[in-house]
Amino acid sequence: MKIQCPNCGKITELEHVDHGSQVECLCSHVFTVEESTVVEEFTEIDSSLPERIGQYPVTGFIGFGGMGKVYLGQHPNLGIPVAIKVLRMEYMTDQASCDRFIQSAKICARINHPNIVRIYDCGYENNNVYLVMEYISNGSAQTLLEQEGKLDPEHAAFIMLEVCSGLMEAEKYGIVHRDIKPENIMFDQEGTVKILDLGLSKIIGDRRISQQNITASLTSLGTPLYMAPEQAVDASNCDSRADIYSIGVSLYQFCTGKLPFDAEDPHELRRLHALEKPIPPRQLEPSLRPDMETIILRCMEKKREDRYASITDLALDLEAYLKNRILPSAIRQKESAVSRSKARHRRHVLRQWIEFRRKTAPLLSRRSLLYAAAGITGILVLTGICCWQVMNPTIPVRKSQNRLSAEKILSELSRQAAFYAENQDFEKIILLYTKYHGPLEKETRLKRQQIADGYRLTWRQTANSLRLELARLVLRSKYAEAWTRFLSENGRILCPEYGNFLRELAEIPTLFQLYWKQRRGQNVTLNLNGQGKIRMRIVEVRTSGIYAAAENSEKLIHFSINELPLADQLRIIQRVSPNTRELWIRLSLWRSNPQEATVRRLKNMPVFKPEFTSLLAGETFISASGKDSDRNQ
Repeated sequence: MKIQCPNCGKITELEHVDHGSQVECLCSHVFTVEESTVVEEFTEIDSSLPERIGQYPVTGFIGFGGMGKVYLGQHPNLGIPVAIKVLRMEYMTDQASCDRFIQSAKICARINHPNIVRIYDCGYENNNVYLVMEYISNGSAQTLLEQEGKLDPEHAAFIMLEVCSGLMEAEKYGIVHRDIKPENIMFDQEGTVKILDLGLSKIIGDRRISQQNITASLTSLGTPLYMAPEQAVDASNCDSRADIYSIGVSLYQFCTGKLPFDAEDPHELRRLHALEKPIPPRQLEPSLRPDMETIILRCMEKKREDRYASITDLALDLEAYLKNRILPSAIRQKESAVSRSKARHRRHVLRQWIEFRRKTAPLLSRRSLLYAAAGITGILVLTGICCWQVMNPTIPVRKSQNRLSAEKILSELSRQAAFYAENQDFEKIILLYTKYHGPLEKETRLKRQQIADGYRLTWRQTANSLRLELARLVLRSKYAEAWTRFLSENGRILCPEYGNFLRELAEIPTLFQLYWKQRRGQNVTLNLNGQGKIRMRIVEVRTSGIYAAAENSEKLIHFSINELPLADQLRIIQRVSPNTRELWIRLSLWRSNPQEATVRRLKNMPVFKPEFTSLLAGETFISASGKDSDRNQ
């Protein structure tokens, strides 16, 4: 049935809910399902499930996606849950459309990237087409928006940087998504960003598919709220800059909590996107940094040639924003402005020289004319000699010396870069290409810059992946494992700013042991969590914890540092730096009381801020039956 929250008015469709059931909305309001809150008593979600789709047993109904119904199934061989999307008939108008989509799905299935929902299988079922996909169980960015109203700009930039990473991989296969929006940005259990619904993608410039098979007949696929102006006219003529526009709209919504354009009429929406300028996001959110507003508005330029030229360029700006550095696009614009200024100056000087020569030409003396005539005669003689030498095969022509070509220079730089790549020392590789001063420096500058940009993205992706794994281990209190991973995976190069934190966290168990070794055999009174004050004698100090005998019963008690009150913990670790102590405090408070306030404090910790924000993202809407209503939609 469909129910409406009496607090916020949101309508949600839930599976098999009875009158009298207690449900909780995304706005945290708990209410009873009764006649006043029921919008529609029986909907398709309540109908019986198909037993299987293709070879996949169906175990539940997930919801409705942009292209059809989504069921929860099970892989018959692997035994893992999968999402099965059955497409609506309007997308599959004839056999040619079905074949075209199957070809597209086969190419999408070849993509194996952490930020893209995997496609496992596809096929026909009862005159329709279905896709079998990776099951994502932690909700979408749309759900997160509905829970929090708006996102922290750094979190928004981090999410979109991961989206860009996935789109760049899809672009290698000639795929443009064409429907980027918060609903299609999912999160798995580990907080990793996953792009959903490559099924709407357009295959561009790919020789594996003939021109007739390209989806040229689908003229306006996508969602009007996020659609680029040119996509509304002809979706078959879109490139990655349409996705860049949709990313800009989504970023606008993430940072302000509002859409730049909204209207019930799709035609009016298209007019707004095509002709009207959005309200600058900083007018709605004054705390927003100017760089983020620059990124958003450039993504949303009406003419696609005024947007970022590629997903890579956008990713570089988002990365610079997260690191609080100058946007690379701003540097390039400044360099272009200087080049244009120099060109204008050269043209101005040339015009002045021509005007000067025009005015002084009648004043040339007879001697000047004789000199000019002699010069012209010399040029003609030299030209004749050169032509005669070329035409006469008996006289050898001096061959030009072999010079270094641009290809040879780039090949040598690549050979040197391979030496640093073994240790993932991307900074030295980038300097190798950007600081090159030698033959054909100007001629190779553009190519060297492109290669350096590629290594910057690889550096960022590798470092972000390591940072996320380290943050995950820290949240699980696996400090020694995090420190070992930092050392073994070149953390000193990829994310050196985390080194001191991880080293000190890994040393805390040693500090804990040393503290109690000095007190072995002594009687102490401790207030252990959940047990109250206990008088005990320290018996044994081990890596796993401390063993003590209770004073009265001689009962053996085991405790670790996390079972002590926070004040006692801080007394033991007083030798660590203030920043690590602050991180330890916030982690301890979060573990003992994982409520909104402690989660927020942990997210605002300067160290691991984007990673903690991603890993601690909010939960999704839970129905009375305990099933998530916003998964894989």
